[in-house]
Amino acid sequence: MTDTGSFRYSSVTPQVHRTTATLLERGGISPAPIHSALYDNRSLASLRLLGRALERIQLRYDGAVGYTSITPEVLEAAGAGPEDKGDLVSHVMSVQGVRAALLFTETEGGTKVSFRSEDDTHVDGWARRFDGGGHRNASGAYLEGYSLERALRDVLGAAPQFIDVEEEGPALSDEDTARLAAAMKAQSG
Repeated sequence: MTDTGSFRYSSVTPQVHRTTATLLERGGISPAPIHSALYDNRSLASLRLLGRALERIQLRYDGAVGYTSITPEVLEAAGAGPEDKGDLVSHVMSVQGVRAALLFTETEGGTKVSFRSEDDTHVDGWARRFDGGGHRNASGAYLEGYSLERALRDVLGAAPQFIDVEEEGPALSDEDTARLAAAMKAQSG
């Protein structure tokens, strides 16, 4: 169920549905308890973290790229740990008009970036640019030694090289990027 995105990913074929039907008919499997175990069994900390991540969503490139960030301070304020992140990036992907979604997770030694997209917007090359990898529509990278500020600037600035978006105006200066990152961190309090 999760690998198919609840049957919404482009990789879902008629054969996937036939296999599912066979499991339901012959295996005595009921979808409701499976769905409940996967989607309705979240910790309070993970829901608090989700709320904080949703509050921090930003859009770039006329709304085609959406992103949010998680800092150690955000985790602490939510009473959450890294295991509570779940699939936060998918919530960013659900914003109307977003074709590529990113989740930046600041760690002690660098910044992890999760990339998601749908259909013909491929993010694997974008992740590879930062020594990451994955699939066309789901990839990741760990930017060792990168502060959140630097990761935001460099990764978001590289978007036009990898997905079909128009260049934005002048890139943010290091000072402006630091202010933006500080404002995002302040929201975590």
